[in-house]
Amino acid sequence: MAMTNVPPELLAKLDRELKGKNFTQYSELTDWLNSMLAEAGLEVQVSRSAVYRYGKKLQTLLENVKRSSEMARAIASVYADDEGEINTATIRIAQDKLFTLLVDAEELTPKDLGNLARAIATLADSDTRVKKYREEVRQKLEQKFAELQPRKEIDKDTLALVMREIYGIV
Repeated sequence: MAMTNVPPELLAKLDRELKGKNFTQYSELTDWLNSMLAEAGLEVQVSRSAVYRYGKKLQTLLENVKRSSEMARAIASVYADDEGEINTATIRIAQDKLFTLLVDAEELTPKDLGNLARAIATLADSDTRVKKYREEVRQKLEQKFAELQPRKEIDKDTLALVMREIYGIV
């Protein structure tokens, strides 16, 4: 039997058991899950290979999430002063993961595929909007700085310093 017939609450328990047993002891976990299914009054059983495939997919997913988190932290440490670069890099990581899901889509329904496609499009749109907003802010700042330059209360060195500092943030 496929794991699709296992109720979500039992899958959540299986997830915890798999992680707790470090993705080993599949025969024991299969027996445990089948007893849980029987206790729940369900007349279904799962095979060891179904539990193994499910466990491997979960393990891969968790490893990918961990790797993505590490990548995001590394990017954040490199671009600590440039929030826009962090956002762009994070969006690229998420897009990469979604594309990987699409490529490996063996058991995804048409609805799942549609949701993934929408998620990718939303991320691309988000990246575009962030870049557009940053450019709008940069243009407004340039305009304001240009208006301030002829004023006598601010010397050119102070204005140059403020511009460098602001541009480093924006």
